Amino acid sequence: MRWWQKTKNAIKWAFSKPVKPKKSVETDEYEMVRSRNKKGQYVGDDKSTPDVNEAYTRRKKKKK
Repeated sequence: MRWWQKTKNAIKWAFSKPVKPKKSVETDEYEMVRSRNKKGQYVGDDKSTPDVNEAYTRRKKKKK
């Protein structure tokens, strides 16, 4: 790299916008609600899949 390219990159870095931390998608935009089937009844958890909880699903929160 030539000296001008190094200087140009340093100037870009110095005047770039600060990086904002990302929001937690899990807590800010979604909420956990009970799952329902087509009839509107609650869905139970399937014991044969211990790593997945079918009784709850994520739903996007409503804006106020």
